[in-house]
Amino acid sequence: MRTGLVMGGCWLVLVGCGGDDGGSDKGSTGGSAGTGASSATGGSSAGGAGGVGGSAPGGAAGSTSGGAAGTGTGGASGGAAGTSGAGGSNTGGVSSGGGSNTGGASSGGGSNTGGASSGGGSNTGGSSSGGTGGSNTGGTSGGGGAGGFAGNGFVVDHTSIALFAQIPDSYVTAARNTHMVFSDRSVGQNINEALDCLAAPSWAESPAACRRDYVPGTNFAQNKLYTAADLTAGTVPPRIQFPASAVKYNRQNWVFEYRQGGWSDLTKDFVTALAPSHVGTKSVLSYQFSYLNVMDGETIASPTAGFFANTAGSYDVHDLEAYIAQNPSKTFIFWTTSLARSIGTKTATDFNAQMRQYASQHGKILIDFADIESHTDTGVPCYDNVTTDGANYPAICQDYTTEAVGGHLGSVSAGKILAGKAFWVAMARIAGWNP
Repeated sequence: MRTGLVMGGCWLVLVGCGGDDGGSDKGSTGGSAGTGASSATGGSSAGGAGGVGGSAPGGAAGSTSGGAAGTGTGGASGGAAGTSGAGGSNTGGVSSGGGSNTGGASSGGGSNTGGASSGGGSNTGGSSSGGTGGSNTGGTSGGGGAGGFAGNGFVVDHTSIALFAQIPDSYVTAARNTHMVFSDRSVGQNINEALDCLAAPSWAESPAACRRDYVPGTNFAQNKLYTAADLTAGTVPPRIQFPASAVKYNRQNWVFEYRQGGWSDLTKDFVTALAPSHVGTKSVLSYQFSYLNVMDGETIASPTAGFFANTAGSYDVHDLEAYIAQNPSKTFIFWTTSLARSIGTKTATDFNAQMRQYASQHGKILIDFADIESHTDTGVPCYDNVTTDGANYPAICQDYTTEAVGGHLGSVSAGKILAGKAFWVAMARIAGWNP
């Protein structure tokens, strides 16, 4: 963790970018504040920075409970505000009762901007969870979180792709109008191309890279470009069919930024350069690590020196959380990594398990890309093609790549299209859809 970045509570996050090896210089470790002082009924409390790794709203700052018009406001260092009782207002924290809440979570009858709303409140730009009767605009709605996730986090994995066809038009529109930036290496470029596939005037008019698949019965030996004639004849594999629309699935508000480097360098770039350059115009921000960041020998999964460790020599999740705490009105998505055929490693398996656990425990939004890539379109799990290590590690399915070692989604289209559909599901949920 780098000294000088304020630690605090966060609501939603995304992680991921591809990369080469590379270290980063980083200052001495700075401690993060725990829980701010609490104020009695009717008082106000200014909390310190919340500790990273807390519950869904992040580390707790000061809290006010009870009396009308009690106010909880984040500390001068930018930490998340605390909990506001009935009738109070809360900026950056958690509001329950009848108060209003900006950037935090609201339960009861309050209104919420940029955070999470539970109960009967209205919510703009955040997530809504819990009771009935609330309205939610531009946020994520969920009954207390999906898949055991704390707070209002949720996961999009291979089981979520079928939801693409169920997204109501109103939430497609809301997702389309949400300004977003995501960053990755070459596989991210493949995902970016998939979004362009869905935004084509029609399936038949989509780029050729959107309509290629293996010929059934050839054991991955042949692939072909499918055409409008094949679609009419009913021979196009269902996994590369999609309802393209230049209007409905227009993604002009979704920007891709190519980045490469080691996991620490990518995190440093995100919190010091990439995200700051977009935070004024984008409401959703993310970056993803690539399969090159989880090769054997990489430190990303190390419990003492990896992404989830708090070390002085690397930019890690604690620095990411500090940046998130400084931008409580923004939504950040976390990702598991992309995978490759022969780079299905213990490092990849360990890191992705750590990411899933962290996202679940801390109420994050997670696109479980590794899970998507390591299951066929019919849900069959896939493993690496290395036969000398005596282990089966999750790897990209051969169905999704023509490479024997790598894991790009370019030459055949199924994995790319599934990734694009998963992306739309995630954005629709961020926009307020609760399937």
